[in-house]
Amino acid sequence: MNKTVTWGKVEEICDELAKNMLADGCKGVLLGLGRGGLVPAVILSHKLKCPLHPIIWQTRDGGRKDKLLSLLLSIEDETTIYVVDDINDSGETFSQVTDELFTLLCDYKKTSKIRVRTVSLFTRYSSKYCSDYFGETVCSDVFLEFPWETYNE
Repeated sequence: MNKTVTWGKVEEICDELAKNMLADGCKGVLLGLGRGGLVPAVILSHKLKCPLHPIIWQTRDGGRKDKLLSLLLSIEDETTIYVVDDINDSGETFSQVTDELFTLLCDYKKTSKIRVRTVSLFTRYSSKYCSDYFGETVCSDVFLEFPWETYNE
């Protein structure tokens, strides 16, 4: 079963996420995960006036570590990295990305105070990873169809 997520719902959730992140003193950079996390990351980047660093994350993508390392080496020590995706489904993507970031932090920026937080529009009730910021919980196995995934044939 599919559920369509409208642009209006995306804007509403991004507004709420931005408000919550600002209330927590949002100071940092956004790491938008392609493909699904790029659109919400761009929206949040504008709302929060934070720089955006897009990255394609795939288990088989050998170049991702270099991209994460160059990001870490380019940011200040008192920064928070907000990893953004459209949905925290199984939790595997957030687990992999945050594990990689923490490993690189330990190897290359041992004395830094860089923090890593995760942000998703939706989080699945059965996810093994708990997003730091999320808009809504999906309490079923319904497939969410985002507006950037649809096109006219």
